[in-house]
Amino acid sequence: LASLMVGALAALAIGQRPLMLSGPTASGTLVVAALVRELQTQPGARGSLEATLFAVFAVVLATGLLQMLFARLRIGVALKFVPFPVLAGFSNTVALSLVVSMLPAALGHAFPGRLAQITSWGAGWLPGATVVAVASTLAGLATARWLPRAPAAFVALLTGAAVHYALAAAAGAGALGPTLPLGPVALPPLPDLQGLLGAPTLGISYWAAIGQSALVLAVLNSLFSLLVCARMAAAIDPPLDGNLQLRTQGLGNMAAAFVGGLPLAAFGPPTVPLRAAPGSPALSVGVYLALLAAIFIGGHGLLTMLPMAAVAGAVFVAACSLFDPTTPLLLRRALRGSGARFDAWGPLLVGALVVCVGLLQGLAAALFVGALAAACLLAVELRRSVVLSVSDAGTRRSRRVRTAGDTRRLDELGAAIRVVELGHWLYFGTTDELGEALDTQGGTLRWLLLDAQRVDGIDITAARSLVQAAQRLRTRGVRLVLAGFGAGGDARRRTFELWVPAVGDPLLDIVGDIDEALERAEADLLAGIETASDPSSVPFALQGVDDVQAARLLESFVAVALPAGHTLFRRGDSGDALYAVRHGRMALRIERRGAGPLRLLSFGPGVIFGEMALLDGRPRSADAVAEVDSELIKLSREQFDALAGTDPALHAAALRGIALHLASRLRDTTGLLGSTA
Repeated sequence: LASLMVGALAALAIGQRPLMLSGPTASGTLVVAALVRELQTQPGARGSLEATLFAVFAVVLATGLLQMLFARLRIGVALKFVPFPVLAGFSNTVALSLVVSMLPAALGHAFPGRLAQITSWGAGWLPGATVVAVASTLAGLATARWLPRAPAAFVALLTGAAVHYALAAAAGAGALGPTLPLGPVALPPLPDLQGLLGAPTLGISYWAAIGQSALVLAVLNSLFSLLVCARMAAAIDPPLDGNLQLRTQGLGNMAAAFVGGLPLAAFGPPTVPLRAAPGSPALSVGVYLALLAAIFIGGHGLLTMLPMAAVAGAVFVAACSLFDPTTPLLLRRALRGSGARFDAWGPLLVGALVVCVGLLQGLAAALFVGALAAACLLAVELRRSVVLSVSDAGTRRSRRVRTAGDTRRLDELGAAIRVVELGHWLYFGTTDELGEALDTQGGTLRWLLLDAQRVDGIDITAARSLVQAAQRLRTRGVRLVLAGFGAGGDARRRTFELWVPAVGDPLLDIVGDIDEALERAEADLLAGIETASDPSSVPFALQGVDDVQAARLLESFVAVALPAGHTLFRRGDSGDALYAVRHGRMALRIERRGAGPLRLLSFGPGVIFGEMALLDGRPRSADAVAEVDSELIKLSREQFDALAGTDPALHAAALRGIALHLASRLRDTTGLLGSTA
């Protein structure tokens, strides 16, 4: 009872949601009992009440100190690595353990239930006790269903007690099972610490037993508490701070040690009605503390009058609220035609394993199995294929808009560029698959681009494997480029610093995004055929406009020089002209809040842009920036409209050519989006 009081005060002091009370657990109590039993085998502590009480005090205090150390080391963040199926299995284990422990009481027995003794439950069955338990459970479930803010477990307890004594008046109490078997309330004597610490008979084995028990309790109760807190968190609660919960448990255990309490852990059953209670959490905890104090002072006699069957019904109601609601949904999905898909059966099997171990061997063993299952699930997740897709330049292009001739040339040379999209984790467990995937690339390949945008992390083994693959590919005339990394602050990029700087001419190029890598590879393929534009010739081509018409149209253009980095127009500026690139390179960009500019398209010599504004006069939709020193020519909307009066045939041909150009650009954009989806 003292531990429960301290646990409630700790929950009230933390002030963080989810509100979680603390109290002694069965597994923690068993560890303390095992310590007491072991001490009876040691000469200095055998039969000594002072030695036993001090050992319990020291264990609880050391447990709290260790939990504070765990929080200081930020071990609480490990909670986010526990898969939900393990949490669901743990929650179902707690709920079923409560049901199993109270089933004998619902049959009229006074002993707690264990699955190993299930064959003995039927002996001496009292149907009247079952009637009381069923009535209590139904009343609690109905309250939870129709009055969700009412204390359903308390309603179940009162209903069961009323039914018990109503039946007792008619049939006699002997046919309804026992009441709570509570002994008298007595405070243990304070140990003579001065005499105890000076006793020469307490050897190193005494302190070793205390240290061992404290370590087991600290690990066990910390895991138990974090799992209970994670499972009890509601959708409206803020993200769980596991380290703050560990500090709270540590302070609670240190306080419990000084009031003679047992080790604390997050306590699910009393938290359920408190979370549903009306009013503020502090008010609910305050009422809970007042009730505990009242029971401690004068309610002991009333507790001994509570029927065990009614208590069983109240526990059943509390257990129902602890069952994981996603388990039946997963089971329905698995049985409704999804076959043996891992996304349904995997979580169900993991949860069932945790439940079975928990019911047969206890929650401590369930926690161990849950941790092992978490590691297995993580291994399965990480073993997913890291190669998501493979494409070539015929199906995936950069955002560089090129002339029709260059586009046809890239179509012919598409097999020389290959893009391999990677995902998940690149680590020592997937290195073999990655190496095999890269070594199979060959033929006419000249550029192998690895898109790592969706890669979550890269370890040192995978980084070394990529550098070695780059060396092997270089001997075959293939250049390896790794794309999708940020600046130097990207932790994935820093992994390669152990290997890449050791090579004089870096065999592994690392660039910011796949578009940059694609443009570099395309430029390399076209380097042998691209020629500088002749200023005397027409620097652009429009479908349906012959050379004579294009020369006349060129007379309406004016030259514009733009140094590198200069902005031609900004998003929102009035649209009054189209442009064609004579020399250099222009890019269309949009600004992203907190993420820098995003390049939409890039234009080289012979490409026109800004044509939509020429047709509709609406504001610009993006910024146009010179990536290098560039020379442009400009056709204003005013000059273009004037052609309708001076040369109607040329105006109509140019208008049709611009429309066909826009249609072609739309097709290219659709293909680009399809290749990068």
